[in-house]
Amino acid sequence: MPRPGVLGIRRLDFEAPIPDWDIIANETSSPGTLTDSRTWQTARFNWQVLGGTLQSGDEFAASVVRLMDARTSPFDIFRTVSIDAGRYWWTRGQLQYRTSLGRPVSVGSVVGFGGLYGGRSVDGSLSGTWRRGGHLIVGVDLSRTEAAIPAGHFVATQTAARVEYAVSTRTDFLSFVQFNNENRRVDFNLRFHWIPQIGDDVYLVWNSGYTTDPAAPYRFPARGALSRSLNGAFVLKAVRRIAP
Repeated sequence: MPRPGVLGIRRLDFEAPIPDWDIIANETSSPGTLTDSRTWQTARFNWQVLGGTLQSGDEFAASVVRLMDARTSPFDIFRTVSIDAGRYWWTRGQLQYRTSLGRPVSVGSVVGFGGLYGGRSVDGSLSGTWRRGGHLIVGVDLSRTEAAIPAGHFVATQTAARVEYAVSTRTDFLSFVQFNNENRRVDFNLRFHWIPQIGDDVYLVWNSGYTTDPAAPYRFPARGALSRSLNGAFVLKAVRRIAP
């Protein structure tokens, strides 16, 4: 982790030639080992070719990722696009940049490109957070993946937004909404949290999901959709600490 002190760079971070790795191998029948890839179920190797932190607190990274997935049965990766059983290896590049969390507005972005189950894909994600006065936090997240694999072509998107407001150090409110085009639904979560005294907690939570399928007769946000949710729940939870 050299500290060059030039170009506004506080510190550089290299992770090569030995990568970060995560391997899951067989446990039963044919016990797996780290030296025999034929017994692996999944594997991920990450080489951070270049990374660092700027004097401003912003962080950046460029990585090469090698992945493996040994599928014992077909599975749907997106709606009707299915991956056949088999052993797959692919390599991807990844670029990341995140501004300092100490700023009132912080932004993070990730771009990935390369192989995917015998084909190729490009994906990107963007997140932003706004903080004000120690009471209010507003955040948004966007992600998009476009893939062309032997089984077909698909574009997957997901968006989410959240608002957190701290009334006091013991009372806060959280609202969260998420949409994804794979399941064609939008989900809402509202949570009120109160701490009567240290060690005790009271939660009021509302969850509900609605379809966005164009073929549905009550597609959100059409009139009448709110009364025909896919799922819903109102939860009251209280926790009381009993001191010895």
